[in-house]
Formats: sequence, C-alpha cells, structure tokens
Amino acid sequence: MSDWIITRQRRRKELIFWGISFIIAFLMNVYSIVRYDTSWSELYSQLHIVLLISFVLYALIGIIRLVISGIVRLIRKVD
Repeated sequence: MSDWIITRQRRRKELIFWGISFIIAFLMNVYSIVRYDTSWSELYSQLHIVLLISFVLYALIGIIRLVISGIVRLIRKVD
C-alpha cells in the first residue's frame, strides 16, 4: 500500500475551492430569500442545505477540473 502525501499548498487550494463553493451556495440562498420575499431567518435555518449544496458544487468543480486536467495532459502527450 502506497503512502499518499498531500502538501500544505494542495490542502489550502482545495479549501479555497470549497470556500468559493460555499460562498456561491450562500449567495444563492440570499438571492432566493430576496426573490421569493421570505423570512431572513432562513439564512441560518437553511444552513445545512447551503452546506450540502456547497459540497455538490465542490464535486462539480472537481469533475470540471479533472476533465480540464485530462485534456491538458492529452494535449501535452500528443505534442
């Protein structure tokens, strides 16, 4: 079994991507509160949903990053 080493820079980069996902999900919640004129208490009462959506967004961003990385590696291999 091989040992994986995750560097500090990599952890920081992933944390930044998840933070961006959380901010996007939070802003989506603020938009929906304003758009549908609901109570501002939903800002913290729906925080678990915002957290879940942020993880889904992080996964989608991860898939996009993986596809882009694969394309870049394929292009480099062809050259």
